[in-house]
Amino acid sequence: MQPWAAEKYKAAREGRAPHERGREERDPIMYPYCLPQAFPRVYTSPFAFEIVPTPDRVYMHFESSNLTRRIYLDGRQHLEGWGPTVMGTSRGKWEGETLVVETDNILSLNKQAWLDTFGHPFTDALRVTERIRRPAQNALQIDLLFNDPEAYTKPWAGRKVFERKPDWDMTEARICED
Repeated sequence: MQPWAAEKYKAAREGRAPHERGREERDPIMYPYCLPQAFPRVYTSPFAFEIVPTPDRVYMHFESSNLTRRIYLDGRQHLEGWGPTVMGTSRGKWEGETLVVETDNILSLNKQAWLDTFGHPFTDALRVTERIRRPAQNALQIDLLFNDPEAYTKPWAGRKVFERKPDWDMTEARICED
């Protein structure tokens, strides 16, 4: 991590064991903003999500905060003149059975937002590359590569594996109403 990012991460982790989440009272989506769990943090939510493919885009509907992510498959470029958003701007392409997605333009709240529940900071320079595939009938694997030269000295990777829950129904999960 860059020195400023290491300090923010250390403050978020103060008094926590390695497997525990960051300090809730220092979590910017809780205090003072009460914001939705944006991309890529939305993957850490315990709530359901569904993926709906169409010929020119893939929709990801998240029960958490009733968010929708659009992954454009039509070859469009980065949106010029638009500010960052909670889900960012995602462009994808299929490589065989793997959906490869590049996302940038992700809202960092002036370096206050966390990538995950552990407190990893990021900046508006963040670019996330995902490789989304189904290694088994009831599993979805997402390999993530985080590249943010303003916050990290080199790119770093993570993986999320989700179990398919065909009996689950999507609802709305809204934690902050006020």
